[in-house]
Amino acid sequence: MLTRKKKETLPDGLRYEDLPTWMRRTHREVDWTFLVMALVVLMSTWPFLAQAGLPATPSMRALTARTIEMAESIQAGVLYPRWAPDFNYGYGSPLWNYLAPLPHYLTGLHRVLAQSSAELSVRAIFVLALLLNGLSMFSFVRRRWGTYAGVLAATAYVYSPQLVQSVPYIQSDLGLLLALGMWWLALWALDRVLVLGSGEEVGGAVAIVALLWLTYSPLNVLLVMLLGVWLLWQRWARRSSQHIGRGLAVLGLGTALSAFYWLPAWLEWGAVRWLPVSAYPPDAWPPITWQALLAWPQRLIFN
Repeated sequence: MLTRKKKETLPDGLRYEDLPTWMRRTHREVDWTFLVMALVVLMSTWPFLAQAGLPATPSMRALTARTIEMAESIQAGVLYPRWAPDFNYGYGSPLWNYLAPLPHYLTGLHRVLAQSSAELSVRAIFVLALLLNGLSMFSFVRRRWGTYAGVLAATAYVYSPQLVQSVPYIQSDLGLLLALGMWWLALWALDRVLVLGSGEEVGGAVAIVALLWLTYSPLNVLLVMLLGVWLLWQRWARRSSQHIGRGLAVLGLGTALSAFYWLPAWLEWGAVRWLPVSAYPPDAWPPITWQALLAWPQRLIFN
């Protein structure tokens, strides 16, 4: 059951927020606002829930093929594959050596556990990624500025044209969606570390930062750097800076925990040389007219 802290009425005009953390009592109750936000975010995923098929984009086709390949490797007993044996006409490909594995691992693992089609697994993880974005941002903003600010910020964020249409349906970029969601979740976890500083909070934040490293490269480098800048700004602004050292340690430990992915790729940087079969694109890109730029987006096509 979803729970949150319930505020109490205190004597002599004291506010609940004025009490130190160790003096605050926790009452368990259903977090109805969180559940309402989950429904609001789910409404933004309606094309994935209501329509059959997937958006007809090259990125979605590649994601589906990688889902099948990852599922085959997991089912064969290779829990963390670094080689895609069926790609390149059976010659194989070092795909998982340089490509952030989490988006494809989640879709492949879902296909193995649910024994579903690759299409259904991709749809499920896209919905999960959109939920992660909306609810993580809502949780962070609510923790900092209150419930109304959290609802307004998360709703505007989830229903922005880039997130509600472009990234999931036009770009079909699952890794980008997961990276943004993990970044908001990492901000929420680090904020709890700065205030509470307990070992449980530190451990959870380390795991989230490690997952952020596994979602999308090279954007993961920039997002982790932004987390570091945010922590230093908290120290400079003297806000929740009591455990700033633990917050910085979280970034270091999370980076070290994800080394099983980025360290081999870094050490084997020159082990593979790609030789393109043909130049891409074969023809020059045609110019885009201003009428096309300002026109309404076309209807989404699923197949």
